[in-house]
Amino acid sequence: MFAVAGTRPWFRASLVMLMLAGSVTTVSRLRATANAPGSMGELQLALEQANVGHVYADYWVAYRLAWLSEERIIASPSIVDRYPEWTDLVRAADRVAYVLYLPLGPDRASAQQLICGLEAMGVPFVQQLVGEYLVVVPERNVPFETLRNGCA
Repeated sequence: MFAVAGTRPWFRASLVMLMLAGSVTTVSRLRATANAPGSMGELQLALEQANVGHVYADYWVAYRLAWLSEERIIASPSIVDRYPEWTDLVRAADRVAYVLYLPLGPDRASAQQLICGLEAMGVPFVQQLVGEYLVVVPERNVPFETLRNGCA
């Protein structure tokens, strides 16, 4: 830890408690995202049947899906891009899907933003619920960060 000259014990104790609370929050969020359902077979099959080989998804979903599909499905994660060349491939693909794991609060919010954004840009899309996943296949590739916010 670090020393702060002239600090009172209560201040140091408060600082330690604040850091501990932040760590607990971070770990619980990581556990929530790392606990994606055990089987992605149904999702993988749905993507392959829809002729989708490139997806945008949450970090844990993206890399797990790519691994389980033996890289027949290449994914670009929403955070921590370990393979930028995969993101380049996804961005260059004509046909992509967004895969959103609905039990995750951030993915539920992203689903609403995605649908509103596609509608605001006039991009037709098809959506399908596959287990706990929402799969959205737009008519053309629109990277998530380029979506206009069409939600009021």
